[in-house]
Parts: sequence; C-alpha cells; structure tokens
Amino acid sequence: MDFKAFDTRKIDEYAAQAKATWGQTKEYQEFEERSKDWTDEHEKMLSENFMKIFEGLGKMYSGGGSLSESIDAAGGAGTAEFVGEAIRVYCG
Repeated sequence: MDFKAFDTRKIDEYAAQAKATWGQTKEYQEFEERSKDWTDEHEKMLSENFMKIFEGLGKMYSGGGSLSESIDAAGGAGTAEFVGEAIRVYCG
C-alpha cells in the first residue's frame, strides 16, 4: 500500500493506539514476534499483496448477484458498482 499521501506520523499514532489497546493480547504479542524481523522489502510485498486482495474485493462487490444486491440495498442503487470502480481507481 502506498502511504505517500499520508503523514506518516498519523500511521505511528495508529500503531501506538493499537499497541495501547491490544498490546496485552496474545494475538498482538504473536504479531510483534512474527513481524520483528520484517524488512522494508517484505513489508512492500505484503502491501502489494493486500492491494491485490483489495482490488479483488472491488470486483466481487460490483460483479452482480446477491453481494451486489446487498450492497445496493444498504447504500442505494449503484453503490456496489461505485465502490467497485472506486477501488479499481484507487488501486490503479
């Protein structure tokens, strides 16, 4: 994920907030252990894979069928198509 548009101090704040909220949980401690040796290259690969998943969700949302119908029911007609296109543009 490309965070160039964001002030990275905000990301640091989010990380600190997550640690304060969940730092004592087994799951958070497991995450810290697993991620302690991650390189910048590894984090970039994870971000790229996340964006592939995110773009896939956009295709699912706008692909028709009951998922699109449910999204449109919640957000109004055309919401599923709009969200799918927004994700495509964002990931583009």
